[in-house]
Amino acid sequence: MTFRSFGGKWIGMDGDTDLTFLPNGAVHMFEYGDAVTGYYGTYAFDPGGNITLQLPTFGHGWPVMSMRKDATSLLFVAARDGNDLVMGNRGGATLAPTQGKYWPFRSLALAEEAEVRERIKK
Repeated sequence: MTFRSFGGKWIGMDGDTDLTFLPNGAVHMFEYGDAVTGYYGTYAFDPGGNITLQLPTFGHGWPVMSMRKDATSLLFVAARDGNDLVMGNRGGATLAPTQGKYWPFRSLALAEEAEVRERIKK
């Protein structure tokens, strides 16, 4: 499954992030900024139900996440307070307040998911 920042909506600026959870504990992250950068890593669930990501080439920490479900879909939220943008390796990010909040990450529809998976293959 792929989850996208900003509640699953493509903002199209320099703050979008996609997390694709793959079999056998593998994860792929796209960080969209001036360029598109992809990172492979792993994920794990702890006994409390939190999800941790290890992205060795990302060079930054990733917040511990919790999974939630609402009437629309599954979503990930930062396990600790904060709706902050994870800057990572972006050169900068300019986001208008009307664009929404970076968290939660929401699961994508199948068509959007297929596009992300094609991007991963490239």
